[in-house]
Amino acid sequence: MICQSYLYEHIENYILKLAEKKIVTPGEKLPSLRTISKTFQVSMTTAMKAYEELESKGLIYSVEKSGYYLKPQNSVKIPERKNSIINKSPVENIDIINSILNDTQNKNILPLGAAVASPKLMPHKELKSFTREVINGSENQYINYTATAGFYDLRVEIARLMALRDFYVSPEEIIITNGAMEGIFYILSSVAEQGDAIAVESPTYFGYQHVLKKLGMYPVEIPACPEKGIDIDYLQKAKDKYDIKCIITQPAFSNPTGSLMCEDKKHYLRSLASEKFIIIEDDTFGTLSHTYKKITPLANPSKTDHIIYVSSFSKTVSPGSRIGWIIPNKYYKDVYEAKLANNMSSASLPQLVMAKYLQSGKFHNHIKKLSKTLFLQISAYREELSRLFGSSIRMTNPKGGFLLWLQLPEKTDTLVLYHKALDHGIGFSPGAIFSSKPDKFRNYLRINCGYPLNAGIEKGLCKIYELYNRMF
Repeated sequence: MICQSYLYEHIENYILKLAEKKIVTPGEKLPSLRTISKTFQVSMTTAMKAYEELESKGLIYSVEKSGYYLKPQNSVKIPERKNSIINKSPVENIDIINSILNDTQNKNILPLGAAVASPKLMPHKELKSFTREVINGSENQYINYTATAGFYDLRVEIARLMALRDFYVSPEEIIITNGAMEGIFYILSSVAEQGDAIAVESPTYFGYQHVLKKLGMYPVEIPACPEKGIDIDYLQKAKDKYDIKCIITQPAFSNPTGSLMCEDKKHYLRSLASEKFIIIEDDTFGTLSHTYKKITPLANPSKTDHIIYVSSFSKTVSPGSRIGWIIPNKYYKDVYEAKLANNMSSASLPQLVMAKYLQSGKFHNHIKKLSKTLFLQISAYREELSRLFGSSIRMTNPKGGFLLWLQLPEKTDTLVLYHKALDHGIGFSPGAIFSSKPDKFRNYLRINCGYPLNAGIEKGLCKIYELYNRMF
């Protein structure tokens, strides 16, 4: 009888040959267990154990109810972490951020800068259909104001979505906003005051810097690992040294690094939450796991009262709908009043349309398809960037979302590179905008992988590499 280890090795060699000859490419589905069973004349159990062995070696990965896929393999290292806390200080790079944001609005610029997925990946046909249905409806609800907290049916659907991630809230505990950033503005203006120190991950999403500057608050940047998120030891040191009022964190697929916080770290963070140290969880990318693995939010009303949750549909369904939501926990009254003072209520039509879309049950299949597509796109971008830059760069390999964080050699100034690329109609996000101090991530950049890697984008990446080489 042939020993099991030989069978596993035989199957492993077969899969490696498929990859080597590019019969199966990174991110592509592998032969089914049934096919492997027939090909090698082994039982389904043996075939499954062989695939599990390959998975444990990091050669393949599984997707629930879908099968096994070839995992990208390359020698590119993960970007280094900047191990320094930036003290409580004003934001210095708003002008740079504003300039780059303006550039991303130019439709003639290659879309490697703004963190948005291709409109073709969004459920635009369904949204058009439901928009017509709402407008043609007999009740004409879209003409009237909705409640300040938002259209009730939409809050019901969001509560159902949250329950699928083990986060149980009632519709009455949810407040609808015009995107996640408006939500963060309401939260900070409710729980903190001008002059307060607010901890953020470093690198951090540049949108937070806008809000902090507008509110007269000061960021304290805490080093974060590009793979595992914020460094708890540094956070504790900063918390002890500064009177930090709250922290903004992205536990799931953060912007710009795509990091994913482990459960142990979440548990520790929950233990820190208090009235004197409020945690704001931005979960904008949280449903975009490449393996469809359920990511449980950090915030959970059953575990702590002092974590405020915020998210949106901007990365998953429709950026233009501007629909976000807050689960303020014990701070509901303060956040509700902040919204009431600002705009009374959010636009009715997008809420009514989104509610109908969620009620249709199409969201779940859409997210599965979108997550798989984004994984394939990120894999393609990584392969192309590895081919171009080789060992001269470090690059993340995120488990969700659609952003890549790159580290170039120390001598590189990616803001200079950005302006050179812009002259050729190519955009990306230079590291200068991901810290309150523009020089901190001077040799880093973020690439948006939300669009398929077509010939035009390949040409754009080649041009970035060419311009990079000319700098030295």
